[in-house]
Amino acid sequence: MSNTGNTSSSDLPESFSPDELKLFELLNQYVEGQHIRDTESCLTLSREQPRMRELYRCLDDLDTLAPEPSPSESSNPLREALVDNLTSSMLQELWIENYELLEEIGRGGMGVVYKALQTDLQRVVAIKMIRSSSLASSEEVKRFEQEARAAGKLQHPHIVKIFEAGQIGGQPYFSMEYIPGQSLFQVLKKGPLDPHRAVELLEKVCRAVHHLHEHQLLHRDLKPQNILIDQTDCPYLTDFGLAKVLEEDFDLTQTGAVLGTPGYMSPEQASPSTGTCSAASDVYSMGAILYHCLTGRAPFSGPNPFETLMAVLESEPLLPRKLNPRIPRELELICLKCLEKKPENRFQSAAELADELQRFLQGEPLQTTTMEWSNRFRRFLRRELPLVVRLSGIGLASFIVQLNYVLFGAEKSLHRNVMTIFGLWAIAVCGLQWLVNRNRLPNFTRYGWAAADVLFLTWMFSVIEGQLGPLPAAYALLIVASGLFYQLPLVVLTTALSVICYGFVLWFHLQSEDLPFFGVIYEALLLIFGIVTGYHVRRMNMLNQYFERSSDPPLTQD
Repeated sequence: MSNTGNTSSSDLPESFSPDELKLFELLNQYVEGQHIRDTESCLTLSREQPRMRELYRCLDDLDTLAPEPSPSESSNPLREALVDNLTSSMLQELWIENYELLEEIGRGGMGVVYKALQTDLQRVVAIKMIRSSSLASSEEVKRFEQEARAAGKLQHPHIVKIFEAGQIGGQPYFSMEYIPGQSLFQVLKKGPLDPHRAVELLEKVCRAVHHLHEHQLLHRDLKPQNILIDQTDCPYLTDFGLAKVLEEDFDLTQTGAVLGTPGYMSPEQASPSTGTCSAASDVYSMGAILYHCLTGRAPFSGPNPFETLMAVLESEPLLPRKLNPRIPRELELICLKCLEKKPENRFQSAAELADELQRFLQGEPLQTTTMEWSNRFRRFLRRELPLVVRLSGIGLASFIVQLNYVLFGAEKSLHRNVMTIFGLWAIAVCGLQWLVNRNRLPNFTRYGWAAADVLFLTWMFSVIEGQLGPLPAAYALLIVASGLFYQLPLVVLTTALSVICYGFVLWFHLQSEDLPFFGVIYEALLLIFGIVTGYHVRRMNMLNQYFERSSDPPLTQD
């Protein structure tokens, strides 16, 4: 409902009584507050004028029928200062009919949650309101309303109940069941759970997720932050802001945006080109939560969301038992089946997963069988890709050197020295992979790998006599490969070491009558390779920072 002009009481017919003039003035003030989205003034009027509350509610209902505000209206500074900046004193004055707000208990990118007392029923509830900054986007408002609708029609002992939805001063809100306790994410900050406790919790959550699927809903944002644990250790599923009706083609995220939490989303959700979201997508997320409960960390985590998404699409998580040997092997198999890249290889429903977890708890034989060797080999290749690539390169080079020695009779001492370097190089990369698998010195291992590759390559070149031919091109390959990790310091380190080490090789092979022009040119080319690769990495990091700023932080009732 918009107000295009200011009408004062002096503009009204003289036949209006003083009470009618006062009534008009109060209504006009409320409409003006709606027009500029000044929720604070609307709430103040509602609190100070109890007899006007029904009329104000009518204006709120009419306002929902009005067209969406223009971008200039949406970016009004008053709107930006609403729910985001409520102080404790303002919170005491905030009024919603039949509710008394007590304290803020959660805040995220799209909403803020308050603990409140429902005065007519004398019960404690949680009230979620959309943050004013999100009102600038009609899509955010629709997602908020979608959450209320999706959760409102669900009745399950392990799903947070929605009691009521409405508006106050044009500000959408809904009330829901208050869960005293903390989120699963907070529980996991203390470390991994006992395997049996983790299974007991997640078996119940799986039943709740299956209830969603029975009502043709996908959650699409399952993560520890959205599972609340009460004081009796009972789990509750919450936050349906990304829920999607299975049979509907329309999707609030169909613009191409990737919404959700990268470390817990399925490959088909991370990249729609890999498949369509289904019940198996939520099963994948439940497997990621189980992995976190068992190991104390998400299956995939990177220094930024982009790298995490790439890991979800291309890599395999470390085996849970390598991170926590106390995990039963059967439970590891269940977890890994949930995390299969292809949806058809996972449990086909949350109920199927819940039944398997129940069989584990009861000590019954599982239906999950040991993976075939071919599947295990594919998983190994994806999980240990850096190690496999390096060992394959070292192995191929060793084979060529050995073949040259057998067929052409290369010098024995040279052959021995080169093969020794290859052997030590292989041992070094295996040791670094061992550190990676045990999550030890994660930053050191990445830089250690880059340094080891350059130094061992230089050592090999230094023992080779005569012309090196095209072999120094390996330095350029290492520089380009360092860009695949999207870390600018790593590119700088690899480039600097390559330039310095090739300079050493050039000096070592230089004869008195030779002029190092070609070598200097090649060093300049290595530097250019590093600059171009670093520029590309910097651009990708800038895009990633934008993604991080625009993504929603977690919102829970904690």
